[in-house]
Amino acid sequence: MAKAARILIVKEDTYVREMLKGLLVRDGFDVQVAGSGRLALDLLDAHHFELVLLDVFLSDADGFQIMDTIHRAHADTYVIIITKFASPKVAVEALRRGAHDYLNNPYEHEKLLRIVHNAVNTIRMEKERAMARHALQRSEERYRALFEASPIETVIVDREGRVTGYNQAKKLSGDRLPAIGDVMYRDYASDHEIDMHRELIQCIRTGTPREFKEMRYRERYLYLRISPYTEGAIISSIDVTERKKAEAALRDSEEKLRAITRTANDGIVMLDCNGKIQLWNPSAERLFQYSETEMIGKNLHNILVPDEFRKLYEKGFDGFRDTGKGKAVGRIFDSWARRKDGSRFPIEVSTAALKLKGKWHAAGIIRDVSERKKIEEELKRLSYSDGLTGIANRRYFEEFYSREWRRALRDRRPLALIMCDIDFFKAYNDTNGHLFGDDCLKQVAAALNSVLKRPADMVARYGGEEFVAVLPNTSGSNALAIAETQRRRIEKLGIAHTSSAVSDHLTVSMGVAAILPEARYSPSFLLAACDQALYQAKRNGRNRVMVAELKDKPK
Repeated sequence: MAKAARILIVKEDTYVREMLKGLLVRDGFDVQVAGSGRLALDLLDAHHFELVLLDVFLSDADGFQIMDTIHRAHADTYVIIITKFASPKVAVEALRRGAHDYLNNPYEHEKLLRIVHNAVNTIRMEKERAMARHALQRSEERYRALFEASPIETVIVDREGRVTGYNQAKKLSGDRLPAIGDVMYRDYASDHEIDMHRELIQCIRTGTPREFKEMRYRERYLYLRISPYTEGAIISSIDVTERKKAEAALRDSEEKLRAITRTANDGIVMLDCNGKIQLWNPSAERLFQYSETEMIGKNLHNILVPDEFRKLYEKGFDGFRDTGKGKAVGRIFDSWARRKDGSRFPIEVSTAALKLKGKWHAAGIIRDVSERKKIEEELKRLSYSDGLTGIANRRYFEEFYSREWRRALRDRRPLALIMCDIDFFKAYNDTNGHLFGDDCLKQVAAALNSVLKRPADMVARYGGEEFVAVLPNTSGSNALAIAETQRRRIEKLGIAHTSSAVSDHLTVSMGVAAILPEARYSPSFLLAACDQALYQAKRNGRNRVMVAELKDKPK
């Protein structure tokens, strides 16, 4: 199993930094974090990181300068810029300076993970290619030194191309050789040998060596070199037939290896052109509960794909069989799979196409993303919650309200809103301090929420000291009763408010509006009416509930 990629997150925002760390750690990465540019540079000096997620907006350092430092000192470290409120100019500058990719908040976690995986895979593939190139270069150097130093199958000719000598290895090779004094190549019958004689004479006359790395000769491949010298030329040849076969086998193996190692090391499956399984690794056994013996030669789609997706998969594979192309090839996508015990679970699939012996094969990496999906759902839930009071935030209110409006319009049922504002809250904050103000907001939110008994009802923090409640299938009179109960419950909290102009204790003003939605109205119509009722409650002395008088105003 490959060692976990080491990633450095450089971001000042503690919440975002830790959230990113948690997301990447759960996905199998080795993650360190830095809350400042100085700490990031210290960590980069002390450790090697394959990838850096860098915010260019840092209070103690220029993110672009850190990026330049990384490229100078750590050429094999990739940088992904992840920031917020950045202009296109910043993005262009980041990419110009060598950033692998750029993400601007807010971003999708799935997209972030995909970009990180692609970057890590690219880094590792580049390292493997560099190592392969280095190994090949060293091999070629050793080979060339041995070849030039050793008299292997060597023929010496004069300036007219006549053979003046050859070594013992050439004599023992059994190949047809011209006699000493005969002209090399010209006495042979084929056009190829006549051409080779011309090449020999040209080399001698111009003093330019000629090299044929893979010259076909009968059933063999030869590495042949013609080297001019003052008295003629030296013709050296090495039989590279076996090397040629080995290289072909190696290319075949490398194609499989690239497909297998393109993504994460999870379940690895390879299918032939008929959709039958040719490769089934131990991780696939653990993932699907089928052994290799049970799966080799079986049709993957009939066993692992849920019934409702099977036709879609088979249709896509029919096109892939002839062309090696398809919507799923070369990309990462989410789907569902079925285990041996019949249970279903979410998966992430990455596929690649390769051609073996003239036929298209498909290789795929399959990952169980059940935990990731749970995390994403939890993060989504947190994104809809107000960080201080724990109730829904304005973003969730707007989505919830829009959805309930459409439902009420469809079902022909009433919909009510309650808006609440804490009386003289700024004065309360100025007198008691923000810590007491925060505690006050929490108590008010809890009191408002405690009155709502139905699962369909929802209360949210609308902004600052304002709250809003959505009451599906609720008439105006019932909404008024609920609002009055909420007002009294907040009053009974007995929160001292010496700066209030209406009471010694904390009070609220509330507006109520209800409607039977019609197509000619928009959701904003009811919201505006409720807000106007709240305003009227404030004008009439506060610590009271006012009901909106809806005017017939089309959307």
